[in-house]
Amino acid sequence: MTDNNNILKYLDFILVKTTDISSFNPVHNLYEELGLDDATEEEKQNIYDLASAIKRLGITYRYFEQIDTFEFRFTDKGIKAQELGGHFKYQKFLKDKSEQSDKKEKSDLKLSEWKLKTFWWIFGFAFIGFGLSLYNFIGNLSPSKNIKQQVEQIEKMESELEKLDNSISDQKNLDSLQNTKDFNDNRNKEISIGN
Repeated sequence: MTDNNNILKYLDFILVKTTDISSFNPVHNLYEELGLDDATEEEKQNIYDLASAIKRLGITYRYFEQIDTFEFRFTDKGIKAQELGGHFKYQKFLKDKSEQSDKKEKSDLKLSEWKLKTFWWIFGFAFIGFGLSLYNFIGNLSPSKNIKQQVEQIEKMESELEKLDNSISDQKNLDSLQNTKDFNDNRNKEISIGN
């Protein structure tokens, strides 16, 4: 029997060299690769054993599935392995993908820890901001002392303006009466002089 590395090498060969992914025969592919049409019965048996081991390994790795006694077809995983260049490159691809996934999980874990550590601080600041906003809103709804003082000052100024207006009006009336009296006195003097 052949060793596992040799089986993997030929599995890799079948993945890379097989062109018809819908139907192939691993034994036939190995005969073509090894050029053993003129092989002895023992060599043919070794190739058949190798092909059987490759079939079992290919099915185990789910690279291909059996469709009848001698024919196989590639699965989606087998097609992907073929596109990447065989079993070894596919395994490297899976390893790299796993490492990237591990890195992503580690960074997600760190981010989650950071969110957990900072959540209460941020929540506290938001709650304080909400409280201050609510306090200012309520304070703006009821008239403050300052506004009451301003209203009182305005009323006081209006009453003073009204007093000044009345004073000016009274002054005008007095001036008007004084002017009329002076006018009448002057007229009376002129009339008395003229007589």
